[in-house]
Amino acid sequence: MYREAAEGATRMGRISRLPPDLVNQIAAGEVVERPASVVKELVENALDAGARRIEVHLEGGGKRLVRIVDDGEGIAPEDLPLAVASHATSKLPGGLDDLFEIRTLGFRGEALASVGSVADLRLVSRARGAPLGAEVRVRAGEVDPVRPAAAAGGTVVEVRDLFAAVPARRKFLRDDGVELKHCIETATRLALASPGVAFRVDHEGRRAFEARAVEDPIARVGDLFGRDLARDLIPVEAARGRARVRGLASLPHRTRADSALQHVLLNSRPVRDRLIAGAIRDAYDGFLMVRRAPVVFLWLDVAPDLVDVNVHPAKLEVRFREPREVFQAARHAIRSALEASCPVPALALTGTPTPARTAPLPFGDRAPFPLPAPSPSPFLSSLAPSPSPAPADRCFQLRSGYLIEETADGFRLIDPHALHERILYEELKARVLAGALEVQSLLVPALVDLEPAAEAALEAAREPLAALGLVVEPFGPGVAAVQAVPALIPARCDLAALVLDLIAAVAAERRPPAREAVFDSLLATMACKAAVKLGDPLKPGEMEALLARRALAERSHLCPHGRPTTLSFTQAELERQFRR
Repeated sequence: MYREAAEGATRMGRISRLPPDLVNQIAAGEVVERPASVVKELVENALDAGARRIEVHLEGGGKRLVRIVDDGEGIAPEDLPLAVASHATSKLPGGLDDLFEIRTLGFRGEALASVGSVADLRLVSRARGAPLGAEVRVRAGEVDPVRPAAAAGGTVVEVRDLFAAVPARRKFLRDDGVELKHCIETATRLALASPGVAFRVDHEGRRAFEARAVEDPIARVGDLFGRDLARDLIPVEAARGRARVRGLASLPHRTRADSALQHVLLNSRPVRDRLIAGAIRDAYDGFLMVRRAPVVFLWLDVAPDLVDVNVHPAKLEVRFREPREVFQAARHAIRSALEASCPVPALALTGTPTPARTAPLPFGDRAPFPLPAPSPSPFLSSLAPSPSPAPADRCFQLRSGYLIEETADGFRLIDPHALHERILYEELKARVLAGALEVQSLLVPALVDLEPAAEAALEAAREPLAALGLVVEPFGPGVAAVQAVPALIPARCDLAALVLDLIAAVAAERRPPAREAVFDSLLATMACKAAVKLGDPLKPGEMEALLARRALAERSHLCPHGRPTTLSFTQAELERQFRR
């Protein structure tokens, strides 16, 4: 065995220094995973160069071409060879001390050298005040001589045929649509972090998004994600020690199926941080339903010496020297704003059969959701039929929205949203499977503002949505039009929120999912958005109809997401609690 080990060691050979081209390709593997990585590195370079306008042009989802055009300070001709060389940068003038107080987004040179080792890179730049520009090309790590070139002030970087020099890496790239989505998401985060810079992103000549330069970072949210969303957000702000937080957060009724619209910008750098994500979850504790995520945009200002941005090759994750201060600042900013905007109502039973109105009905005298007469159940249920619904004088609504239903041996507490969600889910599913889903065309299409990533994902979502009776078509840059909806969807439903959630549910699938899984997920989301909201006042007839339809649902005790719809209490349990 020892002889075999020795022979193995001999076969491995002696330790030797790796050639520069192999070093660069290994480095590229750490920071360049896909076209979106190239977009990130090159746009960060443009921002560090003081650009006030940045254009991103893509082809083939960024696999064929990524071109970044900026109007920054540019690069002198004599510096161009160093700009594409390893371990060369203009971003650490103070040497070692600057490494622990990073004030830039990246190190110019490292990314260009890595990209140039695995693609065809062309760099054209004209420094401010220079009469002429210069150009350098890098092909699979080989650097051509610098030559004069006509150029506007600033820098143009072109990256063609990413990973053409490394076919083994290229085969792991996804199709153009997926890679484009990642590129747009990356550019969106960077545009959000730098509101004072104008951004434009094109794909094969078609505009993906354009954002004007604005002074207030909060104004950029409306430009990137739509005015409707921005109007549903409340300002948040707090400070703890040397950490300051400000931004926008959604009210409890404006949530999503995922956390894709939670953006954290640390010192103008987009980051993903578990500490901040935990602070957001903690701040919304008690305000949201399970498996729902709020919309949050947070700008954090933290002293550079209190944060380490070099713990991740792509600088997406960070480490705080005083994590408690940052956590408390983020949590307090959101929590205090929520408590001020959504005070918890006192729990009290109404004294008469008619529910007490703590606020006027949001839709006038119309019911908050349509409750037609019960129809025969489409399911063959093995469960015993539910008892007849309680008459109106035996069912009451708490001011918080829950229903109290008297039973023969006690009472039930009912979550009307969860119950209505289950009823709609089963009715929608039964009609779709039976091919009897009625679709209602809208006389006036409902327009939905799309964030850039959602706009890119719409094409993949249109077919599964149409199968569920929801017809959504592109309607110009950043806008979609809802042309038709299932007839079962109530008029009160927020179509914009429904469409955005459904697109997100389709886009969240990282590989082709089972058709049944997508079908169930979309139906559950549709039912959730269309169901009456907890807190909506219900008239006695509406409560009766809701309880009547409960008997037709196969699993009326659980909503489609697994939450209970009903809690039962017996007379005997109450007497034990009162020690009788």
